Amino acid sequence: MASEALQIAGLPERFERNKSYVVTLAFPVTNAKTGGLMAIASSGIFSAGGDFLEASGARIRSTYAKKPEGGQLHWTFMWTAPIDAADPVDIAIAVNASNDDASAFGDAIHFKTFSMNSGDEFVEKPPETSVNIEPQGPTKDGEAY
Repeated sequence: MASEALQIAGLPERFERNKSYVVTLAFPVTNAKTGGLMAIASSGIFSAGGDFLEASGARIRSTYAKKPEGGQLHWTFMWTAPIDAADPVDIAIAVNASNDDASAFGDAIHFKTFSMNSGDEFVEKPPETSVNIEPQGPTKDGEAY
């Protein structure tokens, strides 16, 4: 089920090809003492920007349990749009909020999917035209004779 609490900033509705976007995820927590992140994109490339993140192509994940700051878990990383994207790009994000008691009880996984289209407008090709060339007799100085 999609989590309304998981906030995503920095991703546009329509992306520009090969442009990099700084993405910020924020998740308010009440009982969580640590958290983790995992995301996968259908296209494009993630880059880790610290925060104990590891990126590999279209995947990014946290490598260390992060502690909340100011009542929130948050991460910042970069996503670079694909060079040749005709289809929409979907990014699925999962955040684990844990009470850090070494059990599965009291932990919660929040999931959200974000979908973007290419900013390129679809331009319909004009129909192919045919040219009918009528044979013409010989000409001299542009005049038929």
